[in-house]
Amino acid sequence: MLTTYNLFDGLPQFNGIEDLMIKLQSDLDIVQGRREIKLIDWGDNPYYEGRHHLSALYNAVSERLQVEMTYSPFGKESKKFKTNPLFIKRYNNRWFVISKLEQNGFTYVNAFDRIESLQVLSSRIPDVITFDAEEYFDPIIGVSRPHGGQLEEVEIQLTPETYPYLKSKPLHHSQRNYDKDCRIVISIIRNKELEMVLKSYGISYSEDSNTLKEID
Repeated sequence: MLTTYNLFDGLPQFNGIEDLMIKLQSDLDIVQGRREIKLIDWGDNPYYEGRHHLSALYNAVSERLQVEMTYSPFGKESKKFKTNPLFIKRYNNRWFVISKLEQNGFTYVNAFDRIESLQVLSSRIPDVITFDAEEYFDPIIGVSRPHGGQLEEVEIQLTPETYPYLKSKPLHHSQRNYDKDCRIVISIIRNKELEMVLKSYGISYSEDSNTLKEID
């Protein structure tokens, strides 16, 4: 399997596929008895409640079929509605389906683990309803993009102890590193995921400031 991947190595459309190929190969080694113990732990959560929706939603997205779901956001009442699933994304060990309603054309993000029931319908998604994943996700961290959110340049001052971690594992693809000052700059649309990530590193977060600082 990895030998097959080597035939496509270096082609831009196959960037990122190596991890998947290695995962498949390691799983096959166990199933086919070529290896008795795991050599890689991928950090998957086998107890994640919504993972059983993946197959149905993937088929709906790939075949452009509408779905009817009952959805229960945290702290709110359940709602049943018909929607148009267009894209699936995994973030922070959770699965999300990105969809649009015909009524308003807004983009909605629904976590698999909050879906109480799901039915794939025979009705097709109208051709006029589309989704540009690269355009949507490029300026954000995670999956939520606030309606009307604007791109901002955010400067983050770090301690010498934390800076190497964020230099080697950038917060965002736009990140620029300044070694001398232990400082990074990102161009991003703010969302709740950005706030949560920054706070996990002890960075004081404020919506009103474009200059943030790690708390010593």
